Amino acid sequence: MKKVLLALTIAAVLSMSATAAAALSPTAYRAKVNAICATGVAALNAIPKPKTAAAILPYFQKSVTMGDKLVLKIAAVTPPASLQPVAGHAIDLQVAFEKALHKLVTKLQTSKNPVATVNAAEPNLTKLNNKANAAWRKAGLNKCA
Repeated sequence: MKKVLLALTIAAVLSMSATAAAALSPTAYRAKVNAICATGVAALNAIPKPKTAAAILPYFQKSVTMGDKLVLKIAAVTPPASLQPVAGHAIDLQVAFEKALHKLVTKLQTSKNPVATVNAAEPNLTKLNNKANAAWRKAGLNKCA
């Protein structure tokens, strides 16, 4: 788990430190990242919702794995200099959300009451998700929100 979080952080930093010359235009960057997000978010939304307490941990494990991969794909696209601050901020907030999901998965692995564990984590996850979604929209990456 720590390797994944480290990889997310490194990928975000590297994507922001790339030279502007290698970057796409703002329009091309938004189009490319929005396409990545449209596919990734659709795949995340297609994960069947858990119907039993026993299905909660596998659901979140799959969600966090897919979410990590999606953030890495997004971070691998170098934003143009004009979008680096807002795109970087959105990625940072999404990474914070992913970290919170990792913590939830860790807690679920030993939880005797997965429903209560998820309910306890939900307010913080919602807050982090809302912040990330607002940042994605501010960057013009609405498909990521």
